[in-house]
Amino acid sequence: MRLQLAGVMFFCVLIDLLISGCSPQRKHEDLKSKSIGIDMFLDNILGKNIKDIKLNHLVTDSYVLSDTILEDEGVDWKALSVEDNKKELIALLETNWEDSITISRIRLFSPDINKNGYHVNSSFASIQNVIDEKRLNESPDGELGLISKSDSRIHFLMDLPENSSLRTGVGSIKDIPGDLKISEIVLLKQ
Repeated sequence: MRLQLAGVMFFCVLIDLLISGCSPQRKHEDLKSKSIGIDMFLDNILGKNIKDIKLNHLVTDSYVLSDTILEDEGVDWKALSVEDNKKELIALLETNWEDSITISRIRLFSPDINKNGYHVNSSFASIQNVIDEKRLNESPDGELGLISKSDSRIHFLMDLPENSSLRTGVGSIKDIPGDLKISEIVLLKQ
């Protein structure tokens, strides 16, 4: 029995080495040296079990995960904070109050996480062509929320100045200043 288990473990290590280019450090270094794609969060984290995320080497090899509890209006839910090696918060992986097991919302804060060149700190002018113009009034308090027309799970949040006329709604995409910056990208499970 021990010999079989050792053989299976050796085979798994061998496959891992072949996949990573015969260097166990290579996968880890490659992931850190490149900017992270939003698709990695959509495909590997959103909708997954929070416990499985803690075991996902794609995340845990490069980032520090910490359990946290979020609260709003007297309701709380589980989340994982994701920090880089400089201890900067790059994302929050959130469950919700109805389902404390499944990641249902991901809040991205780092400009290193991108899709097709857009990221936190991108200007509205640079993402204007990817916005769903039929859904312009999705704005929480003090923020303008815009939705990707190609993937409705992707939401762009932009902080609005106190005196902005956009706080009462957006009539047309032409009303949005081109220099308004993305403050957060939110990925929602549907």
